Amino acid sequence: VSESPSMAANGDTALSTPLPFDAVFAEAAVGMAWLNTAGEYVRVNNAFCTTLGYSKSEILALRWQQLTYADDLGATAQLMDLIHTGEINAFSLEKRIVTQSGALMWVLMHVMQISETPAAAERLYCTMIQDISDRKRIEQLLKARLAQERLVAKVNQRIQDASDIAEIMQVAVTEARYILQTDRVMICQLNPAGDGTVMVESVLEPWKSSLGQNIQDPCLGDSEYLESYRRGQI
Repeated sequence: VSESPSMAANGDTALSTPLPFDAVFAEAAVGMAWLNTAGEYVRVNNAFCTTLGYSKSEILALRWQQLTYADDLGATAQLMDLIHTGEINAFSLEKRIVTQSGALMWVLMHVMQISETPAAAERLYCTMIQDISDRKRIEQLLKARLAQERLVAKVNQRIQDASDIAEIMQVAVTEARYILQTDRVMICQLNPAGDGTVMVESVLEPWKSSLGQNIQDPCLGDSEYLESYRRGQI
């Protein structure tokens, strides 16, 4: 767009471009919005509103800073400064946006300059967003799984390096607690009565140690479950 669009009285922007562009902008499947240099939204399409859960009037009353998650403000502002000063013409960024419900949504955002007026204060920028929350969740699951696999490998190596059974059991409960991200992991010795004595444990503060204590398990108090447990079936 070579000509600088003028602002309409209703808060939207009157376009000097042909009508077909209006239809494409309004009905595009990807969320699109126009920003001014103050960070205010001056035009948004239906997909932008639907993706974030806001009405058009709500978004037009906001700035991009108000929609951006606090931890992502710095990176976004740095790139916006570069595009304002003309050092770059466009950029892409993965960031989190606060939706109307207050939930965080990961989006892939593209920003480009769409007006070329000499006065920087009159420039407009087009921003496009795509919801990538599902992809981010999968990435986080894969990272967590990889971290667990590395911890398991570390446990195996430490167990192999252990000099006696007591050290092996202590390594096992300590590393298992890290893998499970829990407060306590213990190894109990099963007694004939069906209770268990805590032989080894790893516990986080401020929880008290249960080492040496007897623990009653209702399941193991049942003779059927107890016998199955002794046979290694449960």
